[in-house]
Amino acid sequence: AFYPVFRTAPPARYRIAVCKGETCSRNGASDLLEKIARGLQVADGETSADGAFSLETVPCRGLCALGPSVSINDSIVPFESFEALMLHLQKLRTES
Repeated sequence: AFYPVFRTAPPARYRIAVCKGETCSRNGASDLLEKIARGLQVADGETSADGAFSLETVPCRGLCALGPSVSINDSIVPFESFEALMLHLQKLRTES
């Protein structure tokens, strides 16, 4: 049961998790995941070249009313728009 959290490389400074539960998927989680991947130039399950971000999908978090649910280092990020999320991520990158 622990294999999904087993890592062979150091974790990224910021772990971005996008919920792929049924409601989040209906609310655009797949499109959001694609946009984040393009914006950060990292694929699902990978870490960015600078080690700042990793991107992954996670099962339902039970936050269906907030869908699509996004968290950074296990803290839920209120999703307003893709642009606002990317601004937040760029701010985190400059802080690291």
